[in-house]
Amino acid sequence: SEAGNGIAANTQASSYAVTGHYEKQLSMNGQQISSTRTQDMFLGRFRDDNVLWLRTGAQFFTSFLPYTNASGKAVLVDSNDVIYTASELTRSVNGGRISVILQKITTSGSIDWSKEILASQKSIGARSIGRDSLGNYYLSGLYDGQFSVPVKTGGSATITAVGQRQFTLTFNNRGEFLALKDS
Repeated sequence: SEAGNGIAANTQASSYAVTGHYEKQLSMNGQQISSTRTQDMFLGRFRDDNVLWLRTGAQFFTSFLPYTNASGKAVLVDSNDVIYTASELTRSVNGGRISVILQKITTSGSIDWSKEILASQKSIGARSIGRDSLGNYYLSGLYDGQFSVPVKTGGSATITAVGQRQFTLTFNNRGEFLALKDS
């Protein structure tokens, strides 16, 4: 089965992107993708009812192989039709733990940058991506345990929770982490 977990339109509402997950095969308006994984992520870019492109997780996660399952969780489209996504990925090299992959995707569907978020937390999950008028981007989600990321100003930002808590990670359009807060 398939599920759409995130949808976002550009500021003019002239195009939009959808992300989620599917099992084995997915078709949208004549475009088809498939995967050998039990569950894989998809990302599609649309204008009106037309599918401009449809991609599977294997096309976005080549630097994170091998992985067993993936699901697109959040998406944002900026005024230039650049797409930011947050996906959850289960990798055997991480002991089967889930990591969050934060990516910037060009209008043609190519990867500009990718960041894996996996620290010593027990669990982590992405929920939404937002942007403010100053050009800062925000990833929110849930975590349990210790969560630490390197920040642009040097050093790292660390938060800790016993039991699931919400976090907000601030980043810029180059994928540099600016702040991490326990929400």
